[in-house]
Amino acid sequence: MKKPLLIILLSILAFQPALAEKTAVEITPVKKITTSNDKFLEGDYVDFKIIGSDKLVRGLIVKYEENGFGGKEAVLVIDQFRALDSNDKYSGTLSITGNQHNGAGAVLDFEEIAFYIRGGEVKIIPDKDIFTIWREE
Repeated sequence: MKKPLLIILLSILAFQPALAEKTAVEITPVKKITTSNDKFLEGDYVDFKIIGSDKLVRGLIVKYEENGFGGKEAVLVIDQFRALDSNDKYSGTLSITGNQHNGAGAVLDFEEIAFYIRGGEVKIIPDKDIFTIWREE
């Protein structure tokens, strides 16, 4: 009777998933990222540096929406981060929207005129804009 119980306990321990820890990592872009030109589109990679180290991570632009009239701001979503110089694995998603231009909309209260206000572009500045992703250990 002890042998089946021992086999069951050993199989539970053997097939138990390992608990991975995640460490918060702050990143900033290597160079300015903006939607004001068509330089960055869906499927492009963008590089970030880890604050306080020389390590670089690369993220994939998985969603890009242009800004438009009626105050529609641009949207940029960056995901699938990976290390450039190591085997470190990262997780996290950055979702950035442009300025809503609420001030102009408040001044121009007429719907006919407010329609012609364009929404803001996404602009991410190195060393000014800092984001958090997670390194999986």
